[in-house]
Amino acid sequence: MKRILSLLAVTAALSASASASSVMNVSIASKELGRDWSYNVYLPTGYNPSKANYPVLYLLHGNGGNEND
Repeated sequence: MKRILSLLAVTAALSASASASSVMNVSIASKELGRDWSYNVYLPTGYNPSKANYPVLYLLHGNGGNEND
């Protein structure tokens, strides 16, 4: 019985981590800046790109900062 409970606990932990939120670092080429522009995208738990609408929050750093500020 103890072994079955341990197996269930491990399975639940793996399932939870598979759908956990994540942060992606992405960059795009900017002709105006003459360089690549990096930014981070936070994807919430259960994110599904086929769904049409998600709320968005833009956080902009100050001059001299980067995408991690």
